[in-house]
Amino acid sequence: MGITYADGTPELKERYREETDTNAPDWVNFRDDCFSVFALCDGRPIGVIGGKRHRLSEPLGALEEVFIEILEVLPEHRRQGIGTALLERVIALAKETQAAQVKSWSEEIRTEALALWNKLGFTFYRVDFQRGDEKDRYGFYVAKRV
Repeated sequence: MGITYADGTPELKERYREETDTNAPDWVNFRDDCFSVFALCDGRPIGVIGGKRHRLSEPLGALEEVFIEILEVLPEHRRQGIGTALLERVIALAKETQAAQVKSWSEEIRTEALALWNKLGFTFYRVDFQRGDEKDRYGFYVAKRV
């Protein structure tokens, strides 16, 4: 079983959509300010990371950040370092483009993702929220200076 990584393409996005029952492919875009990388197992897409680059608000408008909108690995391929490898690729991209930070969001129920963010040295900022009738929900913005 060989794991490889490839920049996102519309074809990989659609092939991944066939593999997952989540909305992860909806977060993969191909505008100039967007990026995506797919993890492939023997050519089959089994994980994805995607997001966008943008300038920070003033007075920090000269700085750019990389915001990760989706990071997902199919359940049967988790705990094998694939999520770590995807995230490390984006951190390297941020360094290459001289971004100030990599940032994302994770809900409290995403315990595997939170452990990954923590392992790679991200900081956490808790935010309480309510979705529909659900109360007492929270999540974390995570960020890492690069």
